Amino acid sequence: MLPNNVVRERVRRSFKVVCLVLFTITGCTQSDEPPCTNPVNKSRADSASCVVVNQGNVLVVTLLGGSVGFPEDSPNGRESALCAAERAVWSQAGLSVQASSLLAKFDDGTHFYQCKVLSGSDLDVKKQMGIVDVRWVPMSQLRNLRWQDYQESSLILARIAKN
Repeated sequence: MLPNNVVRERVRRSFKVVCLVLFTITGCTQSDEPPCTNPVNKSRADSASCVVVNQGNVLVVTLLGGSVGFPEDSPNGRESALCAAERAVWSQAGLSVQASSLLAKFDDGTHFYQCKVLSGSDLDVKKQMGIVDVRWVPMSQLRNLRWQDYQESSLILARIAKN
């Protein structure tokens, strides 16, 4: 008899193969995630975040524990930081965005990009581990929120206020 961990690994691999075959046969993809708007960008970071401003409102995510932050994720494989920032917004809020200027790089390896919504502003909140909610907050109310990282958010808020 095989140990449980070996059985689980074989089942997991078999499931992946079956899914891949089904996706290939049907022509389906795993998501309708929009492509990166600047795939030639080669920026590297440990994590990347999009600061999305739309009609005087800023997109924020509420994290488990009640603090807030900007949509953020780590690059997948060889993905650039810019592409990861755009993907974070799609995967957490269902919005297609374009990252433009780099607002800040921090010592913890996070890059923050200014991002604009490409179409619509209706949120399709995708529940992810650690994220409770995603919402638009008027710029005038941003300083009243309990930010996950106060120093980073203060700098970012000051930079977007200038724009």
